[in-house]
Amino acid sequence: MIVGIYVLMLMLDPARGDPGTGRFEPSGVALDMFGAADPILVRGCGQTWRLLASMFLHADLVHLACNAVALLMLIPIAAGAFGIHRTVCLYFASGLCGALLSQWHGSGGVGASGALCGLIGACAAYGRRRGGAFGQELLRRMLGWAACIAILGLAVQRIDNAGHLGGFLGGAALGWLAAGARARGGRGDRAWTFAARATVVSALLVAAVFWAPFILRIFERRDMDLYWRQAVRTLSAVAASLEDGKTADLPSAFPDGPTGTEGVRDAVREALELARRRDPMARDALAQAQSAFSDWSQSLLCSHALVPE
Repeated sequence: MIVGIYVLMLMLDPARGDPGTGRFEPSGVALDMFGAADPILVRGCGQTWRLLASMFLHADLVHLACNAVALLMLIPIAAGAFGIHRTVCLYFASGLCGALLSQWHGSGGVGASGALCGLIGACAAYGRRRGGAFGQELLRRMLGWAACIAILGLAVQRIDNAGHLGGFLGGAALGWLAAGARARGGRGDRAWTFAARATVVSALLVAAVFWAPFILRIFERRDMDLYWRQAVRTLSAVAASLEDGKTADLPSAFPDGPTGTEGVRDAVREALELARRRDPMARDALAQAQSAFSDWSQSLLCSHALVPE
């Protein structure tokens, strides 16, 4: 899944080909469109589904490769300790714990590392609770991995340490509970099975209702971005003409734009026309156009993750 989503991001990246965009890594635009847990979008726009979606995104090939290798190593260990159903629950729950702490810290990142740290914490708790030679060896190995991740986080600035810590603590707490009496075939085991299935179904519903529809807006994003910039230039020209009294530099017209831009289009056109005629009402029209433009910009932030420079 994480490899497939990474390839999809590269294919649909609206900033692909722009200066500074790598051939084999998604741009910040693509990460935002696919569900990066930017605090502005999560809190300001109420897009809490990003807390889940961000667990499946990666910033570059190194990030993807490291997490993929860690998954291949950790999933068999966790599944052997807890069973696959409990492992699924631990993975998603600890990943969300990491995303929540990251949001509280104000960072917000992408990647499966929060969930992976959760599995490390869960396996460490399992080893501590089980005891014996096997348990002690598992605990020692997991704490060693956790120490390596912590040191790497201190050395590399881009790493989301809050997400790692939240995932580890959440996984350790849930792992301690999940490491209790397995009672295979009993009520406890059936409850974990039900929880795992409910978790997967919930994730699919989030993908169908929120994630996929948002990604489809990626095809509209470049047109919206270009129109936004054209509106900025036009409003700046109108404001300059009202200050120096010259109308020669005003654009001849303002285009229709994509669907959903009718309000800002009409307001900008009125301000442009009044400024060209040097009408005394031009300043009021400009203020109204700027207000409409500000409201539209806020709507673009939430509808297309568009934060133009």
